[in-house]
Amino acid sequence: MASNKPQPDQVRTAIKTRPTLDTRSGQQGAPEDGGDSRAGLPAHNDKVGNAAALESISSTEDRHQAARQARRKLVDRRAGDEDPQYPGINRRSDQDRRNRQGNKASESRDKSPTRQEMKVQQHRKKKLLAGCEPVMGLNYDTLAMDDYPSNEVVARARKDRDQWIAICSLFGSIFLFGFTGIVPALIAGISCGVAMLAFVLAFSPLRSRFFDEPSLQELLETRKRIEFRALNHIRFLEGDDGLAWRCEKMGKYNSNLNRKLFRGLILFSRSRDLMDVIRNRKQIRLYLLFMIEAQKAYKRLQRDYLENHFKHLDQGWDDTLSEAEVSQVERDDRDTPAA
Repeated sequence: MASNKPQPDQVRTAIKTRPTLDTRSGQQGAPEDGGDSRAGLPAHNDKVGNAAALESISSTEDRHQAARQARRKLVDRRAGDEDPQYPGINRRSDQDRRNRQGNKASESRDKSPTRQEMKVQQHRKKKLLAGCEPVMGLNYDTLAMDDYPSNEVVARARKDRDQWIAICSLFGSIFLFGFTGIVPALIAGISCGVAMLAFVLAFSPLRSRFFDEPSLQELLETRKRIEFRALNHIRFLEGDDGLAWRCEKMGKYNSNLNRKLFRGLILFSRSRDLMDVIRNRKQIRLYLLFMIEAQKAYKRLQRDYLENHFKHLDQGWDDTLSEAEVSQVERDDRDTPAA
């Protein structure tokens, strides 16, 4: 009985016929002795899968390494090192930051006003406060004219008056026809009485005893009285030199003073012709609006002046100019517009 153990010659033949993998080309080599190549397919598939896994692992490691390098670059820039992409350029240089801060500080010191300039500024603010002080004497109720009869009330009173005039004219005509004999005397007499009554209710003050609504004449007189009171108050505020054009100089503290709406008012105030222009309620209310804005600017100017004044006193010096300095400043202010 022959033995089942393989002979050494058979083992060597099987080794020779095993498929080989060409590492350079990545393809399976042919069997040396011309054997069937399909016997080595399972081993080849395993090796290809291992190679793909190795490639994915290596690509993941490359991405992690690139991310670590990017983080190191960001930290390096913050630390003040040079950027490897742009050698010789330092983005975050402490020395540059110190230089920029020093330049800003020197510029702020150069722009800060001197003590003499602050004195002149305080003097001009004080002078402007004194010139615009009458604005604080504004009487809002006088210029607001809340009790001013509206156009609707006046139109209704005018319509009522016209109706009474029509009745008076009608019965007056009937009374005149009574003289010719066309109308009986009794009807002519009654018409005369009705015409007289209509005339009284249309024009006489006795109308207020029979009706609650005022007559047209009373409403017009009320309007004139209110307008006269408001115009007198404006005349008091403007004075002889004008007030509105001086309040325009406070436009720095309230930009509403520079609106085109007030341009004509300021122009007439400068030429002392404002009282010849303001006539009706609309113009009076416009002046009131300007004075309200001027009061806001005056209060802001006053607060600014007092804050700076007390701050200078706390620092140990007085911002008041001497008489010689005041005369020099006024001379310069007069020469500035001419220049």
